[in-house]
Amino acid sequence: CDIDGGAVTSWQYSWYKDSSGYVFSEQEHAFSPVTESDEGKYSCYGVETDGSRNSHISDAVTLTVSGDFFISVPSHKSTTSPALRD
Repeated sequence: CDIDGGAVTSWQYSWYKDSSGYVFSEQEHAFSPVTESDEGKYSCYGVETDGSRNSHISDAVTLTVSGDFFISVPSHKSTTSPALRD
């Protein structure tokens, strides 16, 4: 859950599933193991740690679980320096 909050760096996060109650509170959540019961639409919301501001609830992200479970993680991007020439 990324919140565009200017200089604010301390947020408390809340995730909701299928427009129902609170599910978990991390900025990012890993399902381990993922099961079909995890399937649904998830939205997040943030409150500044001191309580002075809060975010809008995010658009929902749909998690679909089916068949054999396999999660692919994108490779890490790295920067390279220009090649040195003799």
